[in-house]
Amino acid sequence: MLAVEKPGVEYLDDQGDRPMQEACRPEFAREHTLERWTEAIAAALQAGRELPMIDDGRIMVIGISEGGVVAVRVSNVEPSVTHAASLSGGGPNHLFVLSQYVRERGLDPEQEVFACWERVRAEPNSDTQYCLDHPYRHWSSFLRTSLVEESLESAARLYFVHGSEDRQNPVEGFDVLRAELTAKGRAAVFERLEGASHSLDLPGQKTPDGLRAVFARLRSWFEETR
Repeated sequence: MLAVEKPGVEYLDDQGDRPMQEACRPEFAREHTLERWTEAIAAALQAGRELPMIDDGRIMVIGISEGGVVAVRVSNVEPSVTHAASLSGGGPNHLFVLSQYVRERGLDPEQEVFACWERVRAEPNSDTQYCLDHPYRHWSSFLRTSLVEESLESAARLYFVHGSEDRQNPVEGFDVLRAELTAKGRAAVFERLEGASHSLDLPGQKTPDGLRAVFARLRSWFEETR
C-alpha cells in the first residue's frame, strides 16, 4: 500500500478550520491542480514498482472525494494501473456539484458558482486569487474534465461508491455518472449506499468504520478480478 499526499503539502501540515487562503502555504496553492496531483501519483507508482517484493502485474488507485477523479485520471496516464476506485467522487463536471451544494444551502448558484467561474476563466493561472475557497488555478484545472469523461477514457476496471446522504458531494452526481456510463456500455461496479454520509458511514457507524468496510470490499474485488 502506498499513500501519496497532494503536491505542495508538507508532513504534519494542519489547516484546521481556517479558510484555505489563510491556512495553506503558497506552494500548495500553486501545486494543487489535477495535472500536478496526477503527475505526483504516477511518479510515486513508477518508483514503487522498482522496489523489491513488489508485484506490479496489478495496481489499484483509490481516491476519495475530489481524489476520485484524480484516481481515474491516473489510470489514463499510467498504463500500469489496472483498477481504479472513486469514493464519494460525484460524476459530472464539478460545476454541477458546486451548484447543487450551494443551492441546498439556500444560496444562488448564479452568484456563487457561475460568477466565480467567469473570474477563473479570465485569469486561469492565478494562484493568489480565490473563490469558493480555492485559487483560480485549482478550478481551471479540475473543471477542464469530469469523472464521467475520465471514466469513459479509462481502460482500467472501475469501482464507484457514494452515500445517499452525502451533504458535500450530492449523490445526484453519482446517479448521473452511472446513467452516462451505463448508456455508453462502460462496465463498472456501482455502490449507492443508502443512508451513508460523505465519509461513507452508515447510520450507527462512527468514522472511519464505513470507509474500512468499503476498503475491505475493494480489496476483495481487486483480488478476485483480473
